[in-house]
Amino acid sequence: MYGLGYASAEDRYFQMCFNRLIMQGRVAEVFGDLGGEGTALNNDRQMRTLGAYGSAQTIVTNLDEETRRLLQSYSDGVKAYAVAHQDRLNPLFAKYGFVPEPWVPADSIVSWWHLLGGYWGIDGSLEREAPRRRGSEGRGATVHLDDDAAVVKRKDVSDEWVRSLDRFVKEQGLQPYQMSGADLWEGPKFSHGWALGKPVTESGSSLLVGDPQLPIQNPSFWYEFHVSGKTLHARGIGFAGSPGIMVGFTPGVAWTVTALAADQSDHYLLQIDPDNPDRYMLDGQWRAMDVRTETILVKGGDAVSHKVRTTVFGPVISEYVEGLRPGEGVADRRVPLDDLEHDTVQAHFGMMRARGVEEFRRAARDWRFLNVNCVFADAAGNVGYTVLGAFPLVPPGPGNGGELPLDGTRSANNWRGTIPYELIPQVVNPSEGYVVTANDRPIQTFYPLRLGLGAGGETLRGLRIKERIREHLGQGKKFGFADNLRVQNDAVSPMIKLVLRLGYHLRDDRQAELSAVVLKSLAYLEDWYRNGAQLDWNCPGMELATEIRLFFRAINHPVARIYGGGHPGTGLFVKTLTARLQQDPHAALQPEEQQFVSKVLADAWTTAVSKYGEDPTQWREKAVRARVGQRLGYMMNNDGFPSLDPQWDVVAPLLPKVAGTLSQPSQSYTQVVDLSDPDASLSLLPFGNSERPDSPFRFASWSAWVSGELRPAPLSRSAVEKLAVARSTLGAVEN
Repeated sequence: MYGLGYASAEDRYFQMCFNRLIMQGRVAEVFGDLGGEGTALNNDRQMRTLGAYGSAQTIVTNLDEETRRLLQSYSDGVKAYAVAHQDRLNPLFAKYGFVPEPWVPADSIVSWWHLLGGYWGIDGSLEREAPRRRGSEGRGATVHLDDDAAVVKRKDVSDEWVRSLDRFVKEQGLQPYQMSGADLWEGPKFSHGWALGKPVTESGSSLLVGDPQLPIQNPSFWYEFHVSGKTLHARGIGFAGSPGIMVGFTPGVAWTVTALAADQSDHYLLQIDPDNPDRYMLDGQWRAMDVRTETILVKGGDAVSHKVRTTVFGPVISEYVEGLRPGEGVADRRVPLDDLEHDTVQAHFGMMRARGVEEFRRAARDWRFLNVNCVFADAAGNVGYTVLGAFPLVPPGPGNGGELPLDGTRSANNWRGTIPYELIPQVVNPSEGYVVTANDRPIQTFYPLRLGLGAGGETLRGLRIKERIREHLGQGKKFGFADNLRVQNDAVSPMIKLVLRLGYHLRDDRQAELSAVVLKSLAYLEDWYRNGAQLDWNCPGMELATEIRLFFRAINHPVARIYGGGHPGTGLFVKTLTARLQQDPHAALQPEEQQFVSKVLADAWTTAVSKYGEDPTQWREKAVRARVGQRLGYMMNNDGFPSLDPQWDVVAPLLPKVAGTLSQPSQSYTQVVDLSDPDASLSLLPFGNSERPDSPFRFASWSAWVSGELRPAPLSRSAVEKLAVARSTLGAVEN
């Protein structure tokens, strides 16, 4: 751990310290007004209100001794680097006059919590809930349920597990939750992962792919590392400042995650004493809030006094909520601040020691935050899936379904702990012999507990991955490493491919009456379609194919009433129409379906004309010239702050594969693991691991990223030594 802390600071010390300031609520103290989408002072007020850093400090004191020891060893490594290089740190420290404090274990806790940043924005966390109390329409169009899309199916879990779910519901006095399209939202639509087990691999061991797709940042959102010690031996990605691995592998186990976006927070509607804003009604009596005043320092400006009020439910966030009536307030309760005895770092260390799926699952019980879909596999050929996260157990009662703020006048509405890990959605060795998730629905509708899940169906990437796996197995073949890699490198959108297939079906088989513009689109794209429909700028036809707009809600077409909106709707559309044509190659389309196909093809042509002119022979040249790489601001993250030094901004390259399973612009990390030979594994972290402008490792992965290649990711010391280009000896430190 000492060495990992040292190496992390060597690569990312400024990023670590900057993110720590964000979580502490001290950005304005060092930077003043940074500008950007969110001001430094607004960030600091919100973070002081939530009290995340104070909670992390308390948690550290309550962790088990082994976890505290490892966190301290990591912190000591960070401090050792900072002391030894205090005159050679990232130039941003000197530019802003930033003298960082020594690293401590609580800093590693909040480094993990920082994650995507947006979770901590109080304004955004209330937008979905507060308006619903006023009877608004909610999150949007109905999402249709597709039980077949779920990762965990009833046939793959035991009767006893289902009975234990039912017993828990009765013991807790809950009503069995029945999913419906009306209360689901679309959910996240990035990242994918899959694991192929013993029944479908040539080696009898497991193969795993992880691709957490996120916008590329400068430096990377992720930090890639490999740690080997007395009991820990793992490599993968986590976050600079934290010793935990989000996507990675050991000699015996590999895992990857995708976003779940389940419900881990609640808001409580308070009744405030009209004569004293520091009191609230609880169980029929006025109760005093815990009140503290914090001073927020502002570089170049006056200090700001900030009053923080806390209730039994959590901090009062009323000042960030619009539309409250007189006498109303709102308190916020959320994971990971609800339990000051445990933290996800305890799961990390167990997962990094795991030798098989059962050890991995035991470690996963301690995972609290962020909630994710997790696919895992081991060298013995076992594969599985589990939801990870702490999910609040809300008492039964009117309005306690998760869509409205809870009644904050009754202490009985406070959380009653969390759902036990053994009862959250999970499966080991499903009947297919493999597991796939691409932000797809976690579990079928028999599941009786409410987790606040999004995604009522299947994403297009999930469909395509399963299609490729089934095609391969349907030929009587099993998977080798190269076969699995070909699935990951696929750049086909099943929706665009189907729209064109339906267009040619209407034109050639059904001889339907199509407009001249639709016929032009079909003619222009025919060669591109016949050559594989790859969303790759090396393939002529991309200039028109990229103008095909897929999602029903986005174009407001009546076909959404049949299949639902967004990604789940398009996924259901693809599955339904593909099955119909397989059953009957001459099948007719419903009027709404034909109208949809005609509209998207006509709109694509019209858009291309508006962009590139009336002469289609010039489109490709003009489209290629029009492509502009995105400017990636230095140290910009998801908190809305601007580049901290534009001279070190980077213009992203023009990448060929822009959609499909391999989408290079959002290829924030890729991991392909062969557990029969972990040293054969591959990975890619665009565009390098170091933040330092003068480091040779800042752009170490740039050329591989541009060319669509992966880099070796061996695990054994002997294999790593063959690739080593630099070495630092820190001395023997027990970890």
